[in-house]
Amino acid sequence: MNAWRLLWPVRSHLPRILLAGLVSAAAELAGIALIATASWLLATAAGQPPLTSLTVAIVGVRAFAIGRGLLRYLDRLVGHDAVLRALARLRAHVFRAVTPLAPGMTRRHGGGDLLTRLVSDVDSIQDLVLRVVTPAWTAGVVALAVTGFTAVFSPAAAAVVAAGLALAGVGLPLLAGRVAGRHAGEVAAHRARLADATVDLVGGAADLAAYGATDAAAERAGRDADRLAAAERRAGVAGAGITAAGTLIAGATVVGVFLTAGGLGVMTAVLALTALVGFEVVAPLPDAARRFVEIRGSADRVVALLDAEPVVPDPPDPAPLPTGEARLTLWDVRPELPGRRSHGAGVTLDLPPGRRIGIVGASGAGKSMLLASLVRFTPVAQGTVTLGGIDLVDLTRLRGDDVRTVIGGMLSDAHVFHTTVRENLLVAAPEAEDEALTAALRLAGLPDLDLDRPVGEDGGELSGGQRQRLLLARALLGTHRILLLDEPTEHLDDATADAVTADLLAATDGRSVILVTHRLTGLEALDEILVMDDGAVVQRGRHDELVAVDGPYRRLWRAGRLQTVLPGTTEPERTTDNTVKTLRNLAAVAVAAVAVLAFAPGTASAHAGLISSDPEDGARLPEPPAQVVLEFSEEVDAPSTQLALVAPGGDTVPLPDPSVEGDTITQPVTIDTPGTYTFSYRLVSQDGHPVEGSIEFDVASVPTPSGSPSGRSSAPASPQEDTATAATDDDSGGVGWGTVGVIALVVVAVVGAVLGIMTVARRRSR
Repeated sequence: MNAWRLLWPVRSHLPRILLAGLVSAAAELAGIALIATASWLLATAAGQPPLTSLTVAIVGVRAFAIGRGLLRYLDRLVGHDAVLRALARLRAHVFRAVTPLAPGMTRRHGGGDLLTRLVSDVDSIQDLVLRVVTPAWTAGVVALAVTGFTAVFSPAAAAVVAAGLALAGVGLPLLAGRVAGRHAGEVAAHRARLADATVDLVGGAADLAAYGATDAAAERAGRDADRLAAAERRAGVAGAGITAAGTLIAGATVVGVFLTAGGLGVMTAVLALTALVGFEVVAPLPDAARRFVEIRGSADRVVALLDAEPVVPDPPDPAPLPTGEARLTLWDVRPELPGRRSHGAGVTLDLPPGRRIGIVGASGAGKSMLLASLVRFTPVAQGTVTLGGIDLVDLTRLRGDDVRTVIGGMLSDAHVFHTTVRENLLVAAPEAEDEALTAALRLAGLPDLDLDRPVGEDGGELSGGQRQRLLLARALLGTHRILLLDEPTEHLDDATADAVTADLLAATDGRSVILVTHRLTGLEALDEILVMDDGAVVQRGRHDELVAVDGPYRRLWRAGRLQTVLPGTTEPERTTDNTVKTLRNLAAVAVAAVAVLAFAPGTASAHAGLISSDPEDGARLPEPPAQVVLEFSEEVDAPSTQLALVAPGGDTVPLPDPSVEGDTITQPVTIDTPGTYTFSYRLVSQDGHPVEGSIEFDVASVPTPSGSPSGRSSAPASPQEDTATAATDDDSGGVGWGTVGVIALVVVAVVGAVLGIMTVARRRSR
């Protein structure tokens, strides 16, 4: 049985526990003797015998009274000393057994459940000795003594006493155990749920308040507390009935002793009182049986921790840690991803001393799980990892603790202890001086953080960025020759993250580093970058190589999932893309402006399409002579295009279907009335980006033109009678204002393009 099994780790304290049991039995026997002697003395003294006949009884009463008090004190002292010593040893034994299970066990069980097992369940083992074993042992000794004493004077009364004690000391405890067994599992389950709910409510108080969910969480915890209270009430009602039955049995036994030993005179009273006191020792046994059921459940939970296998167990015959260079090599390694089946090629990597590798990828790609497998917190699904030629994954080679002296750092589930900044840093370097601690904080971007400042539970008194940098400082203080850093600049603003990354790479010069990050900050300084997806490497290379080709790295980068570069470094492809987009937008504006200027004073009627090189002759071109051209930075979705032309007065001018080719829309328009026109557009790009806007232009008149509205050369055509005519701005047939505007815009566009190309070239050359 698991409850008795837990006594084995504390077997060295069993002699103290046995001594405590003997002292407890002696104390109860002294109490029985005191009652028997005192009752005989009182009954005999009523007959006024010579005082000398009472001397022995008087001395006995004094001796038993003093002895009972002294033995009760020794019982508490010896018993609790033995139990507390054993409990301390058992707790350390359980903690040592649980430590190798982390962090896998912490992911599998809630924090509240583990806390209950390590504290409440282990504490319950002390009740196994103090409230189960010791009372049962003492009750057995007292029952034999009372029955034997009664048998000396009346065998019949002794039989009655034995039956009553057996029923109260054996039958009722068995019944109590069965009743408690029906409620123990329910109570334990409700208690575990309440512990988890309480931990979530307290630990997540800030988040719950931020989302307005505090009342709902408190209500759920209250319901768990109500269920636990209801289950305990049901168990309490059953226990109260059993206690009442024990009192009835004791009274019936005393009456039976009076009836069977009624002719013994003074001894009748002595035997009856002795039997009654004997039931006082037996009365706690039903409670002991109920407590034993509860302890058995707690013991099962503790033993489940002791029997749990580590996610990556140590080999039975471990090999020594290599003393040469710390060269880490991965051959086709894929981490085990919970809930997903591994397939395809894994990670192959050679990390000699001093080489620095970056790992990027979307969330859930397996980056953190890969780091956890390197320190043997989680298994690998396939492949082999070697350290200095020693197989790291083979369970017959290296111990996890030995591996973690060489490989380690800042992992995703790093913990901040509820103590001061200094004590948190000393976890990595117990012998470090304050100067070294301060230097590590400075490298991590916390130069002003007080070493004696309390950080709260899991760093709750620090901001998210301070907590992250404290963990980074602790990682830098460690002596790991292969440093693993999982998102070291998370929760930091760009400027601070840039500075911390630069200092970090400078401080780790000469150490092997594997850096997991979502930012591109400073990755140009790394020897190689791996892009992971679903536990496998889908792209690899240096930063400049990866951004030069289309692939996952470039898509992540262009989507903005990775942040801006460090001051003094460059992102050539991003700069080029931004510049190209800017130039394309300028070109679109220039083309639209050309279309507007085409309808300025001096242009022809858009309806008639008249274009003249000789105002007197009124030569014409076929319609349509005018069009609005829009050019966008991305290809547009033709079905989503909505164009409208509003004439002076608010009337909408009908438009024919536009021509959409790639990123350019050409819309023929008809202008036949002077005034202000508004051309609006709304569409969606092929990448799903909405684009909308409008262009306004004034038409002062509808004259016969002196030049082409679109900048094209004109050619004579046959006259048309319905053509509208008007005087031009230049009667000599010179260049109109629209043509001047076109030339000016073309010059501006060309100059802007040249300047943009020069800027890109200059940034690329840095």
